[in-house]
Amino acid sequence: MTFDAHRPPTDRLQAVDAATPRPAASGAARTAADERIAELSARVAELEAFASAVRHDLRTPLTAIQGFADLLLSGFGRLLGRRGSEYIERILEGAQRIEDLIAASKRLADASRLPLNPRAVDLAALARDALTRLTRAEPQRLVSVEISPRIMVFGDPALLTLLMEELLANAWRATAHRRPGRITLRAVDGDDGDDGDDGPAVELTDDGRGLDPSDAPRLLEPFQRGPDHDGQFTPGVGLAVARRIVGRHGGSLRIDGAPDRGATVTFTLSA
Repeated sequence: MTFDAHRPPTDRLQAVDAATPRPAASGAARTAADERIAELSARVAELEAFASAVRHDLRTPLTAIQGFADLLLSGFGRLLGRRGSEYIERILEGAQRIEDLIAASKRLADASRLPLNPRAVDLAALARDALTRLTRAEPQRLVSVEISPRIMVFGDPALLTLLMEELLANAWRATAHRRPGRITLRAVDGDDGDDGDDGPAVELTDDGRGLDPSDAPRLLEPFQRGPDHDGQFTPGVGLAVARRIVGRHGGSLRIDGAPDRGATVTFTLSA
């Protein structure tokens, strides 16, 4: 519409009146958007409830499979013979994979739904605790680890504990073929143009199998696996869990690397 200052006053009023429905239309659009968001939120809640029920209901039959397979192997191993025992071991390996997937899906859900109770947290201390657990599980591993004395951030302690566990476990697996492997965790300067509202950028570097740079976006999605780690099965949720946790803290995460030259995960958390 073009406004003409030479029109009679009534025409001017009609022109103004013609424009008045726009706020109403805008309000209708907002209402439709709100309804769509509410609908999507309800669907997400339903999916999360279904996934939780599946995880719960799978545990009982899975425990039975593992228990009876163990009994067969220990009590009837001689009768089954070498091939029969191998079949039972494959059953146990498959059951363990299912158990790992159930646990991984729970961690993925926790990264999205656990409440945020932010406070000052030392990531370095959380990383050392996570490393202690990894070392106890595989005391034979030779890994050189360097962790900055203090890396202070502001965030939820439970979620940041999960963040360190996932990232360090990922680096731990990636360096399994190195003797020794090398893992470094440190705080670095933020990107250029940092307005000071974010905490320090944090880097976790390993000298493991690395990755093809073109695979980086895919590896940040759930249940996506990188290079095979000496045949070890991994659910493929570590980086996805980490990205969700970082995102909930208002930060960002990226992964860089090259094949057989290690990888670096860099992330920031909002202060």
